[in-house]
Amino acid sequence: MITYQHWIIVIILTAGMVSRIWAGTPGDDTILIAKWQGDKRAAVSLTFDDAQDSQRDIVVPEMNRRGMLGTFYLITGFVDGSRFLPKYIGDDVFALRASARRSATTPANVRVRATAIRFLGKMVPDPMQGPIARAFESGDLQRASRLVDAVYTYVDSLEQVDGPAGGVGTTFYYSPAAHSGKRNNTWVDWRRINNDGHEIGSHGVSHQWMSMMSMEMAEYELGRSHDELLREIPGQRIFTYRYPYASDKLECDSIAKQYYAAGANPVRFIGDPPAEVPQQNLQEQVKSSAAYCIPFGEKDADGYWKPERDRSGRSSTYPTRSSRLTTMQRWVDDTISDGAWLVPVFHGIETDGLNPVPRKTFVGWLDYLQQRRSEIWIAPYGTVQRYSRERLAATVEIQENGAERMQLVLKDGLDNAIYHEPLTLLVAIRAGWEFPRVTQGRRVLPVESVLKGEDYFWKFNAYPDQGVIVIKSGL
Repeated sequence: MITYQHWIIVIILTAGMVSRIWAGTPGDDTILIAKWQGDKRAAVSLTFDDAQDSQRDIVVPEMNRRGMLGTFYLITGFVDGSRFLPKYIGDDVFALRASARRSATTPANVRVRATAIRFLGKMVPDPMQGPIARAFESGDLQRASRLVDAVYTYVDSLEQVDGPAGGVGTTFYYSPAAHSGKRNNTWVDWRRINNDGHEIGSHGVSHQWMSMMSMEMAEYELGRSHDELLREIPGQRIFTYRYPYASDKLECDSIAKQYYAAGANPVRFIGDPPAEVPQQNLQEQVKSSAAYCIPFGEKDADGYWKPERDRSGRSSTYPTRSSRLTTMQRWVDDTISDGAWLVPVFHGIETDGLNPVPRKTFVGWLDYLQQRRSEIWIAPYGTVQRYSRERLAATVEIQENGAERMQLVLKDGLDNAIYHEPLTLLVAIRAGWEFPRVTQGRRVLPVESVLKGEDYFWKFNAYPDQGVIVIKSGL
């Protein structure tokens, strides 16, 4: 007898009958909602940050060749032709620098001074900025203040060697080591990639640490990146935002949820989850980058990974130039074994981007995914997020349960303009029935019979809130 840990099982019977959650041996009224679309054992979302040229030149052709779709998080201000460029919003930088020379930074003014760091007229290395962001995230404003003072002193010391800073308050200084110089891709490239079926998400206007930004700067980074994407990628709702450096600030959620439905790291919903869904279940058993996303840890009572730590203590799914193909293949094997969702975070391939993965390794890993494709659902990040949230919120009502006909209503109560992925239903095969015809409104839904352990089901995809589902014996 099989177990049903991979599915949500919901039955709401018609008036006069008792609503119940089914558990045990399947009966004629058993309906399962598969955890992953197609009732695959696991899910994989390939994600790529920073709009690198190698993503256009290597990643997209290789994925298209295999019929795979991924998610690309663009730093919109770095794409040629962008309207919204990196911009400082805040107090006068000259005044801030003069003030910093006269008095130490305090928790009262630390965020104002931190917001201006990338516009001080000299490049401040990321290793100096990261500890400031983490201090903000931990709530240690005293430490953040000391570190900000160190940055301002560092910029003054550079001026003594190099001369006065140029472009103070107007020029954005960013680490070239992290972004490998100027990109050559354009919005024409990304529109074509989106037309191929790939998801385009936001990585901000200029890839800044969210936790050390003022609310005004956060509004610009989150909102104007979203606006740029809507203008340049018409017809696609921009569903997700990936936090640069995995640097998050809960206070920014009020801004973020005006523009996005989900955050890609840390992996969570930005908006309010359905009231009946435990927050920890929204993590959807994610195995993601130890460096850039929440790593996975121990399972809770419902079988979901808690966002704590890598269960084995090893680095998680952040591919680098030193990643071995066998290690990356093990990520897939473990994900299938655990019924989880694998979200690797790539940057460049071969030549550009942060810690680029060798082309041979990347292509070999795609080939391995292709070999295991009967067991894994490969889909863009936003697609899996939508499916998961729909599944967690879904109910199935049996309106008719006759000898040769069933009538179901599938609902999730979510905004259909955003949440429009079909859910995979499995209906227990009924004794004496011929192979059925399944329709939903005017759609004829493809159906197949599947064996799960000792039990047989009819499997098909149906859309929540899109009309009555009719299952009739015989074609």
